[in-house]
Amino acid sequence: MSCFLQIVLLCLLAIVNAKYYSLDAHFNVQEINEEIADILKFDDRILAVSQFVDDRNTTGWTYLTVTSNKKYADWAQAYGIGLLESFHTYELIYASFKNRMDGIEKKGFSGLPQNVSDFINNQTKWALETAFKNRGDPYWDLVNATIAQLTGMYDGYVIAVHQAGREDLLLTFEQFYLLTYEVDLYDVLSKFTDVDLHLPSCSFLLKLTDEGLYGSHTTWAGYNMLLRIYKIFNINFNNPLVHTKRISFTSQPGSLPSIDDYYIVDNNRVVTETTLLSENPEVYQFLHYDSLPYWLRVNVANLAFTDQKSWADLYYKYRSGTYNNQWLIIDFNNYNVAKNNLSQAQNIIWMVEEFYGLTSAQDVTQQLLIPQGYVASYNVPYNQTIQNLSQDTTSYTTDPRYTLFKKYAPGIKNFEDFKNVMRMNNISDTQDYCQAIASRCDLSPNQTEPWGAFDCKITSDKWVSDHQIWLISGPTTSENIPPFTWDDWPNYNILETPKVFNFDWVFVDPDRNFSASTSEILTLQKLLY
Repeated sequence: MSCFLQIVLLCLLAIVNAKYYSLDAHFNVQEINEEIADILKFDDRILAVSQFVDDRNTTGWTYLTVTSNKKYADWAQAYGIGLLESFHTYELIYASFKNRMDGIEKKGFSGLPQNVSDFINNQTKWALETAFKNRGDPYWDLVNATIAQLTGMYDGYVIAVHQAGREDLLLTFEQFYLLTYEVDLYDVLSKFTDVDLHLPSCSFLLKLTDEGLYGSHTTWAGYNMLLRIYKIFNINFNNPLVHTKRISFTSQPGSLPSIDDYYIVDNNRVVTETTLLSENPEVYQFLHYDSLPYWLRVNVANLAFTDQKSWADLYYKYRSGTYNNQWLIIDFNNYNVAKNNLSQAQNIIWMVEEFYGLTSAQDVTQQLLIPQGYVASYNVPYNQTIQNLSQDTTSYTTDPRYTLFKKYAPGIKNFEDFKNVMRMNNISDTQDYCQAIASRCDLSPNQTEPWGAFDCKITSDKWVSDHQIWLISGPTTSENIPPFTWDDWPNYNILETPKVFNFDWVFVDPDRNFSASTSEILTLQKLLY
């Protein structure tokens, strides 16, 4: 590539209206410019530096990156990452809380009953006390750092609200914590009350194509969660257990984990999941407070794992029984090693299932990926014992999305095919907009709430090493389906999201930019080729 075209690339991918902060060793926050931010990343007086881009009205996304300094203790780095995130997003955090509570209150949630609050408080107390008793143990020090990040998020939020004179936006810690704990909360509510907030959530596909290996995920949830943020953390922990230095993921303002659960992790790896639901009320007996919730365990596993088995082992430790998933752990390194002889490939993808009292972890490279050319996940257990316990009326090979992936996945030859399948909603397939790879349940007859598939994320063997990813925000408009608009749901008082979701795909490259439109990418391709 010529020098001129390199300059064109950087110009096309330039971001405007970015905001930068630095955080010093005394936890003082200062707004800075881009040039200073690049310098301060290497200044030992600075604990962390952050950048934030609000691109909601152009792409449907906001983008955050935070880089911490390895000179400082891990808990301080984590605390600083959380604090800077809230300084950028305190208004969006409040909006996210109001939007998400509005959605679940319409389903019967009216606040935390005492027994639910007691469970959460006892669980938090147990985690804090156990971490304190085990100071110096790398595992528990990492748990402690994760809790410090949450604490920093809340402290930063409170400080930012007061500095802006926006006390009307102030949340209590209990309210704030629900943004991180929400999906754990669903199971706790099911244990103690009759409130059921569970929804089928997510479609996943890993596909071998003529161009390479693509891995994708589309989130299903209530559209009250359409306030979106893409986070990139450059973490420089000193804990010997930590192997991940960069992690990037889709998320919600104020949520410490992804909740979508699509993480790109160092060394060409992706961690993602689709949620497993239960038709068996007996499973809630497994929940116990002397445990770690999902959001803590997934952060520890993502930062500390070395291979798929170690991820499962770490994630299973101190299980709470809340937010049960079929995790897909992809190692693109093993694909790159074996791509010229895939019949011998191993450990490209593991399926790691957690379901209340049961677990299952196995390499499905030769069971699924190689013989059929793809692995799909769609909220149904693969392990038969887990399937039996769930009492789900469909199985891994009878679910409607099994049929849809079997019909369309083999025909995927290139990236455009892949994008089309992951956003597919063809009413002629199932006669139901809700039964699709990218559901539009808001269009189903007699639907009382807007929910369905509201994004898509795709990376590949060629992009994953640089944490590059394609994103799209909003419910699908495939097959001429009209864009989703909040005007059709006037009883929802939604804050800060776009009114209409009709966005294009965007390409994210953390080393050069946060986003570039498809038209810019196509323009670049014409210049280059």
